[in-house]
Amino acid sequence: MRAYHRFGILSGLMLLSTAALAETPVDSVRSLNVEYVQADLADPAAAKALYGRIQRAARMVCDAPAAREIDRYLEYKTCYTRAVDAAVAAVGATALTAVHRGKTQASG
Repeated sequence: MRAYHRFGILSGLMLLSTAALAETPVDSVRSLNVEYVQADLADPAAAKALYGRIQRAARMVCDAPAAREIDRYLEYKTCYTRAVDAAVAAVGATALTAVHRGKTQASG
């Protein structure tokens, strides 16, 4: 039987980013759990799939703005970047970190 792990994408970090970047009350902090199997993280394909789920969760938690909401985009992008960074660090898997570095270096 495989051990499944859950982690809240940024309940702590979202608290900081919400307090620092938004005018919403701290009570409205959102988090989302992403499940994964630790043993699968040695497989690059599984790490890439988990990374995709982390990205989707970060988009949902950070409330991606509509295309016309340009004024909210910078706030969203900061929240999203911090959420993904913190989630990858929380998992602490070499393969996942490699996928994350590849994505951030390619876009940065």
